[in-house]
Amino acid sequence: MRMTEDTAHMEFYPSPRLRMLYSLCLIIVVWGGVVPCMIVLSLISPPEFVLAVAVAAMAILIAVSQWIRAYVASIRYVLDDEGLIFGSGVWLHRSGRILFSDIQGVSIRPGTGSKLSGTFTLVLHLKGQKRSEFIIRGLTEPERIRDAIAGYLS
Repeated sequence: MRMTEDTAHMEFYPSPRLRMLYSLCLIIVVWGGVVPCMIVLSLISPPEFVLAVAVAAMAILIAVSQWIRAYVASIRYVLDDEGLIFGSGVWLHRSGRILFSDIQGVSIRPGTGSKLSGTFTLVLHLKGQKRSEFIIRGLTEPERIRDAIAGYLS
């Protein structure tokens, strides 16, 4: 987890291990879905068609792999005196702010594949919102951020 701090704010990003975890999910999808489909396709279709489908599938997999890299690199969080500013996105950028007055509590959960990647998920429990939780994935030291937010809540 990269983190920068000064007196006004704390900026942090998910661990590069999050990219590894997303890439592992892509590999599982490929081996569990794409490869079996290609095997069946190779048994029932002409070789030219199978080759065309394989080239298209490979191009899609390369594009998804590059998108994963760009997406994880785009995730950014900033804690300032008023709350949490967040932003992420490659093609469609999503950003916003969560005020400390809207946060009811903070908890840490083992993230998806946390034992494998060594990352955790920080959950902000929100008051009276449609989405009652805001989830920050891919943190290796969530305690520092939890404690910083808890300092603003008390």
